[in-house]
Amino acid sequence: MLPILLPGTYEGEGTIVQNELGSLISFKITWVVEKFSDKTQKATQTIHMAGAEEPIVNVFTFLPKGEVQMLNSVLGEAAGKWLSGENYLSWELNAPPQFEGFEVIRPVGDAFVFHAEYLSSSSRNEIKGQLRRKETA
Repeated sequence: MLPILLPGTYEGEGTIVQNELGSLISFKITWVVEKFSDKTQKATQTIHMAGAEEPIVNVFTFLPKGEVQMLNSVLGEAAGKWLSGENYLSWELNAPPQFEGFEVIRPVGDAFVFHAEYLSSSSRNEIKGQLRRKETA
């Protein structure tokens, strides 16, 4: 299992490119992983975008047999498939007609880099960034 799914807290930053608007938005991100059961992991992703008052919160539940469920604080629920290997974690989500997309996380040095693309009826967003495990005292 890729370490990004091991229980702990990860922090990082990234950018969102909104292709229709041509805008670039910076954000800070926290990724908190909890062991939900022997076969299920739960991860809460909190995104603080520059200029936004409220964060966006995504709660992922990684289930056996490659199923993933997500609850987004703005868009609601989505479901899809996930894969994990020695050097990646990825998932694809579908919530028609709200959105669809994918995300890939890979280890690079002491960080995890991520790339995602999400498409809705009104926009196409490309998201890039990195996370590092937060050291506990």
